[in-house]
Amino acid sequence: MARLNETGTELARTEYSDCRVAIMSDGSVLWNQGACWRTWKRQKAGADPVVYAARSAEFHAYIRALEAACDLAHRAQLNALVDQMPEDPDAVWSLFDDPGYGLEIRDVVRCCRAWQRLAVNSKQWDPCQRRRNSGESAFD
Repeated sequence: MARLNETGTELARTEYSDCRVAIMSDGSVLWNQGACWRTWKRQKAGADPVVYAARSAEFHAYIRALEAACDLAHRAQLNALVDQMPEDPDAVWSLFDDPGYGLEIRDVVRCCRAWQRLAVNSKQWDPCQRRRNSGESAFD
């Protein structure tokens, strides 16, 4: 288990569909799935953590829509359903596996529309795509 203040200054924090990731000044990458921060990876010397953490506006809009729709514990499930059926928000809403949660259909529609905008620009939203295609890694 890691603490944020033990690994340097927090340079960037990014919300994802199922976790939070913080990039620290010492090159540590920490992740939190809701309970506590854990050390996940360590960047190679010379890698710029701010560039690694950068994402497009469409990506952040999609994550904000997921955050507004549900909490971190339910976000991965909603993300998976939206990923499978972005054209059918009603099916996403009806297949959501927690009937007592109170997920609103308008939030699901907002998530589906944001995902569709992200999918249109999918080649542009991932700054690490060129590195992955070349086989080079930013981590040790």
